[in-house]
Amino acid sequence: VSDLKSKAIESGMKKEDLDSLLGAAEAMEANKEMLSELSAAMETMKQFAESKNGITDAEVKQLQEVIDRARQTELSENVPLFKEAIEYLSKVEKQLDIQAQLKSAMEEGTFEALKDALEAAG
Repeated sequence: VSDLKSKAIESGMKKEDLDSLLGAAEAMEANKEMLSELSAAMETMKQFAESKNGITDAEVKQLQEVIDRARQTELSENVPLFKEAIEYLSKVEKQLDIQAQLKSAMEEGTFEALKDALEAAG
């Protein structure tokens, strides 16, 4: 990179313009990496959510942590994949609540508790 900078400056490019261009390229690469991490976290969560065992607090927390890291970058929450991750987090948090309600209803063993849990899930 330093050799490239030297050649660009020698060819007449202003150092400030070059630094700005390199900064933008670094930011784009960081955003690309963050989007890749968000995608992987969502895919992992989808596998857990679709399993017969459901999801756990720890798994939801992992997705939340990736989203929190993404929020600390320059990545806009309006980027479709970022927006999708946020919406998916909300969905799996609801699933976690419903799983807890269903478990509680089955432990209680009453028709009314189970009916309430199923209605909440619907």
